[in-house]
Amino acid sequence: MTQPRDRDALRAKLEQACSTVAATCACTTVKLAARAITRFYDAVLAPSGLRATQFAVLVGVFRGFGKSLTSLGRVLNMDRGSLLRNLRPLLHRRLVTTVQATDRRRALRTTRRGERLLARTIPYWQGAQEHVVTTVGRDKWPAFGGKLRDLVKVLRGGSLMRPRTLKQANRKEKRSRASGVQPVADKSGKRRK
Repeated sequence: MTQPRDRDALRAKLEQACSTVAATCACTTVKLAARAITRFYDAVLAPSGLRATQFAVLVGVFRGFGKSLTSLGRVLNMDRGSLLRNLRPLLHRRLVTTVQATDRRRALRTTRRGERLLARTIPYWQGAQEHVVTTVGRDKWPAFGGKLRDLVKVLRGGSLMRPRTLKQANRKEKRSRASGVQPVADKSGKRRK
């Protein structure tokens, strides 16, 4: 049974750690910003009948990234489920269609109707984009946007620990704790026995 004093000390440490997480976590900060920006774009694009994610998918298909769902998902950094959830309304509204590709697979292409809607929606997007760029600072946006794209490339490229590698490291650490051997970090910062 945990002693009250030990529990109070643990809660104090947790309070301090959780305050740090809330104030500095890159994941939380980016998600908060992404949700707020997405809601803003959704509201601005609403007259077109498209949500921001559907607009991004329509733009991706128009630009030729719809040769396969995999390639479109890779370009948009969307998992298959999210991509299909945003693609279905576009197919249903006949803004996008499937066509026979050269290798027996189906590819995606915008229809004339989709291109007309894209042409009507882009001015709404430009208004939203202008507001965001102005809010961030016109002179700061190119560097800020560039840094975000660089971060996506780095994280997508796997230069940080992937979940499987992280799980393996955690298992190894648990085993070494059980055996009494403390892991040591090598020059790259990776832990080893």
